[in-house]
Amino acid sequence: MPEKMQTVANLLSQVGFKNQVDAFVLSMNRAAEKAVPEAVPLFVDAIKHMTISDAVKILKGGDTRKKDKERSCGQG
Repeated sequence: MPEKMQTVANLLSQVGFKNQVDAFVLSMNRAAEKAVPEAVPLFVDAIKHMTISDAVKILKGGDTRKKDKERSCGQG
């Protein structure tokens, strides 16, 4: 769960909405489970069309701090 969403969920749980938060989390997990079969062909296709250079970039990772900061500030 994204950090901001987790913060809200924790707060709501503390003020008496734990059952509703749990139900929401469960529904999100169920939705993700249902999406997997539809997502698999997309991932397979992406991997089939990936170059060695693409794979190396993924494995090496990179510095995403700037992009992460932009997203956290609502700029990304």
